[in-house]
Amino acid sequence: MIELKNFNIALGKKYVVNNITASFGGNNVIIGPNGAGKTMLLKGMLGLVDYTGNCEINGNESSSIRNMVNTSFNLPEIYRLTRNVKDIVTIYSELKGKDVSTVYTVLDEFNLKGILDKNIDELSTGQEKLLCNILALSCGARTILLDEPFDNIDYGRRIKLLEWFNKLDAEIIMNTHEFEILKQMKNYGLYFLIDGIMSPEFSTSQIEKLYLNQELNDDSLWDIKNGKHTFSITENDGEIRLIDLPGFDYITGDGL
Repeated sequence: MIELKNFNIALGKKYVVNNITASFGGNNVIIGPNGAGKTMLLKGMLGLVDYTGNCEINGNESSSIRNMVNTSFNLPEIYRLTRNVKDIVTIYSELKGKDVSTVYTVLDEFNLKGILDKNIDELSTGQEKLLCNILALSCGARTILLDEPFDNIDYGRRIKLLEWFNKLDAEIIMNTHEFEILKQMKNYGLYFLIDGIMSPEFSTSQIEKLYLNQELNDDSLWDIKNGKHTFSITENDGEIRLIDLPGFDYITGDGL
């Protein structure tokens, strides 16, 4: 369980995460455009960047936690302990108290056993993303944070990842900018994040019923004010279904 109260992250004079209060239990997905603050929010949850307000992970303030054995993250910079992939897997497995063969088995299932003899900077973007996902998911963590876990990954491996998520005895918080993948997520908590401001909780089971409108609406479930644009989200009726849009960046650009 991760609980945020009046949670803020500032870069200079600008708040990139703005006064969020929320509780994340079970599996949750945060969706928003590039630059919305999604990655910074996850980093703040783990105390990797300074924040104000409160963030508790399983009852402990994030900024004071050390040796987060029960929490994992898929950010590449966490795993660049050395250049060689096999050494990275070995060192990280030891740090988390897990048998390295567990990671080897999963790499083989994703047809990635061949990357073990490579250096991490020789991997494709998709291979590195999968490696970081696998390391985060294989360590038996109670709470797992995933930053854009589907980026540059083919459809078949995306589905394999989702199947793995559903089997884990863990709480997963992930972010993405894609709507289409939400169709494959059943009963996840769903949050929208734009300009560092988070929506109330929705559910991925609602995604095909949610609509975007270019103006405020009396039946609005959430209003979005983004620069020169004002939007609202409604359920069952509206201008355009969210799931029919190519991605969240389309909303905050000039495409609508």
